[in-house]
Amino acid sequence: MKDSQLVRQNGVDFDRLAGYPADDEDFFLRELVQTLRKRWKPAAIAFGSVFSVLFLATVLQTPLYESETLILLDKKQQNTSILPDEGIAAKLYDSDDLSTEIEILRSYSLVRSAMESQPKVFEGLTLEDVRENLLIRQAGDADVLIISYVNEDPEKARAILEALGSTYVSYSLNRQRSLAANGVNFIDEQLPEAQKELQKVTHAVRDFRQEQGMVNPDAYAAKLSEQKQELEQLVKDAQTTLNAKEREYKQLLSQLGKVQQDPDQALAYAVLSEDATYQNLANQLSNIEAEYALKSTKFNDNHPVIIDLSDRKEAIKKLVEARAKENLGENTANIDIKKASPVLEREGIKQNLTSQLIQAETAIVSWQAQIEGIERARAEVLENFRELPQLQQTFSELQRQLKVKSQTVDFLLQKQQELEISEAQEIAPWEIIEPPLLPEDPISPNKIRNTILALVAGCISGIGTAMLMQRFDPKVKQVEEIRRITDLPMLGAIPKISEPEVMLVESNSDKKLAPSYSYSAFTESLRSVAMNLRYLGSSSGKIKSLCITSANAAEGKSTFTYNLGLVLADLGLRVLIVDADLRKPKLHKLAGVSNTQGLTTAIATDSDWLDLVLPGRTKNLHILTSGPKSPNPVAMLNSPKMKETIAQWEEFYDYVLIDTPPASLMADAQIVASQVDSLIFVSGINKGNRGGIRRALEQLRGTNANIVGFVANYIDKGHKYYTYSYSDYYQSYGDSDVDPGDSNSRRQNRLLKSWRRN
Repeated sequence: MKDSQLVRQNGVDFDRLAGYPADDEDFFLRELVQTLRKRWKPAAIAFGSVFSVLFLATVLQTPLYESETLILLDKKQQNTSILPDEGIAAKLYDSDDLSTEIEILRSYSLVRSAMESQPKVFEGLTLEDVRENLLIRQAGDADVLIISYVNEDPEKARAILEALGSTYVSYSLNRQRSLAANGVNFIDEQLPEAQKELQKVTHAVRDFRQEQGMVNPDAYAAKLSEQKQELEQLVKDAQTTLNAKEREYKQLLSQLGKVQQDPDQALAYAVLSEDATYQNLANQLSNIEAEYALKSTKFNDNHPVIIDLSDRKEAIKKLVEARAKENLGENTANIDIKKASPVLEREGIKQNLTSQLIQAETAIVSWQAQIEGIERARAEVLENFRELPQLQQTFSELQRQLKVKSQTVDFLLQKQQELEISEAQEIAPWEIIEPPLLPEDPISPNKIRNTILALVAGCISGIGTAMLMQRFDPKVKQVEEIRRITDLPMLGAIPKISEPEVMLVESNSDKKLAPSYSYSAFTESLRSVAMNLRYLGSSSGKIKSLCITSANAAEGKSTFTYNLGLVLADLGLRVLIVDADLRKPKLHKLAGVSNTQGLTTAIATDSDWLDLVLPGRTKNLHILTSGPKSPNPVAMLNSPKMKETIAQWEEFYDYVLIDTPPASLMADAQIVASQVDSLIFVSGINKGNRGGIRRALEQLRGTNANIVGFVANYIDKGHKYYTYSYSDYYQSYGDSDVDPGDSNSRRQNRLLKSWRRN
């Protein structure tokens, strides 16, 4: 993880540089195609076996025929409910669910009754056989049942349905009669009790009205409310009158306190006091003025009462003045008729005021008594109001019971009449609306459908077999598997060919062998790896020494190392290939050189490694073989001289490629990886296994090796990476050598020059 992140941070996208997509969206599909291509034999055997078994089962199966009939269920006639609540009855008996009727039709008793009624039709069949082949279902939400029967003989299937249909109709008629009779009996038993309950509730309502003295609590409540409002208004009016009387009483007290005798008018008042007529008229005037004062507190000046009192007062006043003039003559000019003489004041006006005061006091006491009576009446009304809710609740409950009992009695009487009519009519509620037909085509087996299903099942079993075999195979099959296991960038994908070696031709200048410009997939894939290494070095810094290893043996790491050296040397770079596989060396065989001296000689002796390096098959390429076998390869590779030697190689060469043993088997690769700049991990398709790759990477990362990426080896022809890197990318090039003078050759030369400059 750390190595791949480091490489990505350096800005190098090897998949893009090599022409490979970063994410493989159709990974599963390609894996499936390659799996089937590789394991087509077991897949074909599984497909053939499953398909043959299913197809033969279809061909050899006995054909079955199905006959159908339709039965209508008339629920209006069937409903004999005697529930007093019609809503409940509707829920229980008017539901669209006919599951109850279906179970009744499939019951043992009805099927047995049909078999006993027509034994010839059911000859050779048991009760379980008939029920097993009998299918009853509802036609959507309609009150129609679809009854079907399956048998090998179409005639027998129809005959059995006819017998069952006849039994069902007879059963419905008998059940209707039985239900009607039972309903009548039940009503005869329940009706007297219901009538008794109704009478009991009726008496309770009557007793309540008699005890409470009311017909309806609601009407009584309205009456009480009206009385309450009237009493409140009476209290307000009485209080207003009482307030007026109290003000009048206070005024009379004030008038009595202000009565005084005038000396200048004493003689005149004395004369007048002796005149009985004058005294009578004066008393009348005083009474009218008192009454006028009292009424003026209640009415305005334009009120008829005030106007009448005013007219009467003026008339009497004129009579008083006329009588005073007769007694006093012309001396009446200074006489105030409103004022009495001391005698008149003492005997007349004072007496009149005292009388009025007594009257006012009496009125006050009377009105106070009236107000107290009204308040008591209002308190009684309020008390009745507080008791009213309980009375209303009791009366409502009695009314509800009366209604329920009345409805129950009415319903029972109505139902009794209906049941008696239904029993007399004797109409069957179930009716066969479509008689059973004679089936012409079998319903089973469906050869076309079963054949298609057999093909599908065979394909699934074949593919499943191949995928299971592939899944239990521990070897990696796809480049994406390697990518996911290693979590490393891919440096290149090397195709699988019979002779994995870069093709060389003879150079005209120095008679040396140079890489061929024949565009083979193998050559171009190695050039792609070389290009990635060049970009990696330019972006991330020094990368000169490379350790090349794999997880297991036979993954092609040595072949890859050798051919990568050829391609890098062709780019004009000085390349040294070192065979550090001191256990099973192979590079000397690939290069065709002697292995009598090599790396072990340079490390174990005082020989200079420069004297041990052999020239390769092309210029700029040198090879250092493994040399004689060492008894302790790990100690030799981990020696200080090995580290010094690697440092010297890095000074002399642009690239040092070191081939090591498999990392999961030996510790050699870990030692070398810790001494070089970077490491390339080679994994062969169908060669390396998942567990070995994980172990190898875990061990290498434990030494802090700089793993720059992986190379996928042995890519089969037809694989996506093989096709993309060669056929698609270089589709303009032929499979043989190309004339250097044509346009494609010139393009190749420009690419090589660009790589050399980098």
